[in-house]
Amino acid sequence: MLKKKAVLILRVGLALTFIGVGVLILTESEGWAGHLPAWITQLLLFEPARLMLAVGALDVIIGLALMAERTAWLAAQVGSIHLIIVLLVAGLNHETVRDIGLLAGTLALAATLRKK
Repeated sequence: MLKKKAVLILRVGLALTFIGVGVLILTESEGWAGHLPAWITQLLLFEPARLMLAVGALDVIIGLALMAERTAWLAAQVGSIHLIIVLLVAGLNHETVRDIGLLAGTLALAATLRKK
């Protein structure tokens, strides 16, 4: 019973975080594009803000999928991969350091909800 409540709290907390960040990115994609490293923007064949719109949409989708018990395991896996990519691309800095905690949460959730 306690484990079930802990998993629910973790799921909802992560879901609200992903949804919140996604909405922020979708409403300010130009500003968020400024956080991309130069080497990424040089590789793009389109405006960096468009990439951030896709990232914002992905964040919202991950968050919504975390809310649903049926899709939470897959969402935790996709969220983990997404956060690993963010950390690899952006590196560790004052903005991404919190992503380590979010990554730990998504990994823990994926491990807990793993299908047998």
